Amino acid sequence: MRQYEIPGGPDDIGIDPEGNIWICLRYAESVAILDPVSGHYSSIPVGRSPHGIFLNTMLRQPGRITAERI
Repeated sequence: MRQYEIPGGPDDIGIDPEGNIWICLRYAESVAILDPVSGHYSSIPVGRSPHGIFLNTMLRQPGRITAERI
């Protein structure tokens, strides 16, 4: 079992098709993207108290318009 220290009040999570873990950080007003293999994470500011996360895996299919994380 692994444990990761993610500051900012981790709350809801989602796992994307690549295996990255997306975590709402309610008190940090952001969403973190954690690579569970390396333990490295980055965050995206999203505004006040994000709560809940929905990852649409249908966007990754060929021929569909996609929105990519930079």
